[in-house]
Amino acid sequence: MKNRFLIFTFILIIKSGLSQNLVGMNSDQIFSFLHKKGISVDSIETAKNKNGSNYISYDNKQNKIIYFLNSSMVCYCYRVIYSNEELDKVIKQLNERFRRLGENRWLDDEDVPYEIILEQKKDFFVTDMFVAE
Repeated sequence: MKNRFLIFTFILIIKSGLSQNLVGMNSDQIFSFLHKKGISVDSIETAKNKNGSNYISYDNKQNKIIYFLNSSMVCYCYRVIYSNEELDKVIKQLNERFRRLGENRWLDDEDVPYEIILEQKKDFFVTDMFVAE
């Protein structure tokens, strides 16, 4: 019985960690979230991209995560950059967690509808999550 409880607790922790979505949060909330996750301030980059949009990014052991911010410093898009070796695993996870809309599109419509788009590049692929219109 204790083992079942531990497995259930572990699954709940994993699921809640995977479902954390920072779209709609401001930059201070994002920094606070990253700090709580134990991400060092030294590993967090803040800058502007070519379009003049601000972003916050960091590298974990496997991926690069980018939070794009609007002029009010609120996250409007969450991007993860993966190596191509992870493609099948990520597509499987997306198919399990979200409703598939097309070949490379999914919808998370539990509370606020979020669209997830997967885009393949030559040496990597990205997923973008943003509020669906």
